[in-house]
Amino acid sequence: MDNEVERKREHQLLRNRLKQRRHQKRFISARDELKAQIDELTAVLTSSIEHQRLPWKEVVIALNDATKDAEATRDELRRQYNETRLKMVAAMQLTSSLMQNPSMPPQSFAWVHTTLAADPIARKLGLDWFTQHMYHNTDRLLDYSNFPAFGDDADVLVRSCGNQCNDYLGRAQIEYPLQLEVAYSLLKERIWNFLRGDNMSYISEMLDTQIVSSIDTKMLYRRMPFSAVDSRYYVAREFIAQDRIVFLFGNFAQDALHPTNKIYRPRLFWFVLERTGKNRCRLRHIAYNGPYVVNDKVQTWLDEVVTHEALTGERLTRKQYQKHLEDSTRWMSQADWHAFSLKPDSL
Repeated sequence: MDNEVERKREHQLLRNRLKQRRHQKRFISARDELKAQIDELTAVLTSSIEHQRLPWKEVVIALNDATKDAEATRDELRRQYNETRLKMVAAMQLTSSLMQNPSMPPQSFAWVHTTLAADPIARKLGLDWFTQHMYHNTDRLLDYSNFPAFGDDADVLVRSCGNQCNDYLGRAQIEYPLQLEVAYSLLKERIWNFLRGDNMSYISEMLDTQIVSSIDTKMLYRRMPFSAVDSRYYVAREFIAQDRIVFLFGNFAQDALHPTNKIYRPRLFWFVLERTGKNRCRLRHIAYNGPYVVNDKVQTWLDEVVTHEALTGERLTRKQYQKHLEDSTRWMSQADWHAFSLKPDSL
């Protein structure tokens, strides 16, 4: 029995020694293989570094190029900063001109008393902003003008706008049995003749042509001297959408680069050509005239009626005076209607 136990123990010891030898052999083999890989990679890395090492001259050139790139980036950032700063100053100037003059009573369209600043950036911002503001107030003025829902119309509406003042709205509405695109091709030059003042008895001077063209090619800015104390600084523009085309122009109260107006009134005009059906469209023309401003004082209807009473000797109530204005100026809306009616020989 003892011999049998001893034999098994010696057999187990032998198996363990053989197993250790096999593990040791595998370890040595793996170690040698990894060491060989390390030596090989070290050689490759050393060779790569030696081949990629740049001469000092090339290093200096690269650093110089990087410096120039950094300086160019810095200069561009400075330019953008200065441009943004100037735009902010221009925006502040525009905002300042839009603030209600303490001597003027509050009005529905206070933005019409805008002064175009002298700085070129401020002028560009002001011209763009004014026409964009008119465009985005198109529906507001259409509602304010009380156009009929359908049919042709040519009339004048005098509305009380608060503080004893009147707004004057010339209105012309024309319906065409034409596609919008066809009517546009027939009307656009007639309307632009109106925007340019080609048919006016007073000559206009085109202003800031480069600034205006940089904003929109379908845009102009002109000065129409009416008297020594009254110049109309008109800016005009065209906006095209799929189902509506809007031509508009309006006047700045003042232009800082030109003579100061002692007398002026807000004058805003819209031509709204819109699709009303597959082969139908409609033109709505608004001629808005706000109260006169004389030496920074808004003229009330009482100020205006004094002149009428002096000429005619008749005394009028406010409603009578408004009716008188509507009756005496209706012909202008009727003339506008005929100018854009597209008679058969124009079709």
